[in-house]
Formats: sequence, C-alpha cells, structure tokens
Amino acid sequence: MRAIIVSIGLICGSAFAVYPSFVQLDMIDQVRHRVVRDLSEEEYRQAIDGRAPFPYQWRMLGPAIVRAGEIALRVDPHAIDIVVRVVALALSALALGLFAVRVGGPAVGAASIGFYFAATAAAYASQPYSIYYTSDFLMIAAWFWVVQALDTDRVALATAATFAGAFAKETLLLAPMLAGIRWLRTRRDTGRLVAVSAAFLVPTIMLRLTYRAPISSWAWWDAARNNVPFLDPARVGWTLRYNVKVLAFYNVGWAIAAVAAWRSRDPFVRDLAVALAIYLVLAYIVVYIRELRHFLPLAILIIPLTLKELIS
Repeated sequence: MRAIIVSIGLICGSAFAVYPSFVQLDMIDQVRHRVVRDLSEEEYRQAIDGRAPFPYQWRMLGPAIVRAGEIALRVDPHAIDIVVRVVALALSALALGLFAVRVGGPAVGAASIGFYFAATAAAYASQPYSIYYTSDFLMIAAWFWVVQALDTDRVALATAATFAGAFAKETLLLAPMLAGIRWLRTRRDTGRLVAVSAAFLVPTIMLRLTYRAPISSWAWWDAARNNVPFLDPARVGWTLRYNVKVLAFYNVGWAIAAVAAWRSRDPFVRDLAVALAIYLVLAYIVVYIRELRHFLPLAILIIPLTLKELIS
C-alpha cells in the first residue's frame, strides 16, 4: 500500500511540475513568433531525420522514445512526450528521495522531493515547451540513478543507467567522473570504473560516428564569454544578470550545501561534491547558464544537504 501511495504521489507531483511548460504548446513563441507546438514538432522531426543542428543531434533518447510511441499509437507526438517526461521526472525524484533519506532521514527525503519538483518547474519556466528537452529529463533520471546505484554498490544498475543516459545527453560524463573520483580515493573496484566508463563511451562514440560533426560543433566552446562576468566588456550586463539568476536558483542552498559537503565525513558525499564541482566549472565553459536546467544535476546533492542542515 505504501508503494502505491508513493507512486501516485510521485506521478502527481511530476505532472504538476511539468504542467506549467506543457500549457505553452498553443502559445506564441515571443522570440521566433511562431506557435510553440509547431516549433517543438519541427525540431523533433529534424532530430529524427538526422537534420538537427549540433550538438542537439546527439541527444536522441527523448526523440527516439517519442517516435516509437508515435508509430505504435498513431497519436500526436506531444501526447507521448508528456507521458515520457512525467515518468522520467518521477523516476529521478524517486532516486533523489532515496539518496536524501540515506543522507538525512525520511523527513529530508520527503522534503527533497518537493523542492526538486519546484526546482524543475522553475528551471523550465523561461523556456518554451519542446520535445527536445525531454532528453534532459531522461538524462537527469539516469544520472540520479547512477548516484543511487554507486552509493549502494549496484554496478549493473549504474552501468545500465549510464548507457541509457548517454544517448540522452553527454552530461552523463558525470557518471565515469564520479566513478573515477571514487577509484582515486579507494584504489579499489577498477572493474566498476571500467564498466561505467565503457557504458558512457559506447553510446557517445556511436552517436558521433552516426552524426558526424567537427569538434568545433560539439559544444559552445566560447560560452564562457556569456557566463563569466567581466570576461567580455560588451556582455557585462548579461553575465551579471545571468549569474544572479543562477545564484537565486538554489538560493542559500549553494553556501549551506557547500559547507556541509566540506565538513561531511561521508566519503561518497565528498566524492559526489567533487564531481559536481568539476561539472559546475565545465558548465560555465560550454553551456549558457541562463538556461537553469543545466543546474538540475546538482539537485541530488544540494537539496538534501541543505534541508538536512536546516532541519537538524
């Protein structure tokens, strides 16, 4: 009975979190002056046909799942997409909740899930709905389950989640990074590191061989100019505004979680903190920080540690 109640709660919470962006489908995109639904389907068709710009063309798990559902059920791809998105968010919330319970107890676990739903809704609030973003939801679910699996020494689950998530987005580089940091600390379980690394590399190489592009198109290598204040005098206003937006996203959680991770005697928490710190630096180099969805991979640690410190 408890499992049924939890499942219903996760699905309802997930649906409520994605609803604010889903209702944008029939609105007009204020930048491109077209119906959001039409833009979303156009980008989806481009990805399926192998015509999307890079690096979008390599983030194929979401479009592939939606396409399979569209073929099987003969319905609007957005009807399939919203189900995939809700399920993916529920799965990531479950993984986060389990890890938060381990870190801080049941109260922290329950509260973490609620804050995570709110953070997800906020992260997508400023971006029009697009099937493309469903790969982000799937990537986050995969990453959170990698964390949960590595924390509980379930190598098969960590490997499977990494393999699937790598088809969604290259952010799953976090998985071998975390496994590598653990190996450097313990000098044990080399097989785990090899398995997780291979699970990331195989899909990544497959996608880049299938959809070839020069390395210059693999990421926005000059993104730091849009993210780091005073790096480009012409963009100081933008960068300051974007950084305030990022700071407000986790609010005091940035500082509280950082201090808690530094003081923690839990080796896995410290390993995870190092991996996420490296990710944060990389994000400032290769993504646009104004898109807050890029900071959701940090939720698995920032939210539970912050709530644990505030509750205790």
